[in-house]
Amino acid sequence: MPYLVAADLPAASAGSRFRALLERPGILQMPGTHNGHAALQAKAAGFEAAYLSGAGMSASMGLPDLGVITVDEVCFFIRQVARASGLPVLVDGDTGYGEALNVMHMVRAFEEAGAGAVHIEDQLLPKKCGHLNDKKLAEAHDMAAKVHAASRARRDLFIIARTDAAASEGIDGAVARARKYLEAGADAIFPEALINAEMFRAFAKAMPGVKLLANMTEFGRTPFFTASEFQEMGYRMVIWPVSAFRVANKAQERLYAAIRRDGGTQNMIGEMQTRAELYKTIGYHDYEALAFSPAEGTRLTASLGTKSAMLLRNHGTLTIGRSSADAFLKMYFLERACAMQVRTLSTMASNQTYRTATDVIGKNAALMQSGGTQALAEKLVWPALLRKLDRECPGYAD
Repeated sequence: MPYLVAADLPAASAGSRFRALLERPGILQMPGTHNGHAALQAKAAGFEAAYLSGAGMSASMGLPDLGVITVDEVCFFIRQVARASGLPVLVDGDTGYGEALNVMHMVRAFEEAGAGAVHIEDQLLPKKCGHLNDKKLAEAHDMAAKVHAASRARRDLFIIARTDAAASEGIDGAVARARKYLEAGADAIFPEALINAEMFRAFAKAMPGVKLLANMTEFGRTPFFTASEFQEMGYRMVIWPVSAFRVANKAQERLYAAIRRDGGTQNMIGEMQTRAELYKTIGYHDYEALAFSPAEGTRLTASLGTKSAMLLRNHGTLTIGRSSADAFLKMYFLERACAMQVRTLSTMASNQTYRTATDVIGKNAALMQSGGTQALAEKLVWPALLRKLDRECPGYAD
């Protein structure tokens, strides 16, 4: 149900739910979810936690991942992902947005927005993507101070310390930093931009019993590994930071090019999420049901009176019948009649009107009201439609 229903909200905090996932066997898989809809799709696919990438958030705003976005802007992303999906979210906290007090403010803001976990990195501003060159590292004791500040500010937030030191200080240097960060209060470690399986295994071997996070970003320094391969190497968490964002961007490129080339979207319909699919993903009708009141039903009944069909201004059509089949056929005839009226009017001058003969209106109204459609619907139309469903969509009733 929608997050608006208090009884359906999780009783436990996002942080405690994130910790609980890590107490289970296996590796926790977290895809990047750059907005609320992406988070809903990730949840529907079976993921139990989500990731918010600094690169994904920045790029979705048309900005580079150089530490430009603010705490409040990140909180906007956290709120929409957490509200939409209800999943515990791991959030990219960059360098903590400053020193100790700034880090503490970030932790409080993120936790209040609904985050379950955060990772903080040991780069200096302007920070860079972990898979780029010329990164500048903070002193290990300065980073440890940030981690300690974060641990003091959190209630249940799970804190992951990220180190980018492997590229410049080697595995030994990265391990030495990681140990300092754990002593300062980190719950887990994220070694960034390791370039082969040997490095991943060596880091994990040097950190026995420590929960480790792996980053499976594309087009970076890390070769492709699967979740099970990371687990075998000793890692408890894996993220795919901007994979969904990249796929979505490529699809948008094709769409815009097609509109420009073809003058419309007619050749892209097959690649689009349908209205029904969208409404199912976002729970449109679940939200709509929350706004319904008994008074609205009373008004509809009074307006309908003895009739079996109604046009609802700004909402569409409504029909009733002695059975689902009867109501459907009336809806079909009503929709067809409306479509014919609109098409007829489109061929006429703006100052002309088309009037259906009164006797034709009376004849069809009498048919609709007398139940004359019921036998046709139940004995001919409805069974034929069910046979078509069985043929084209077997298992639809499961």
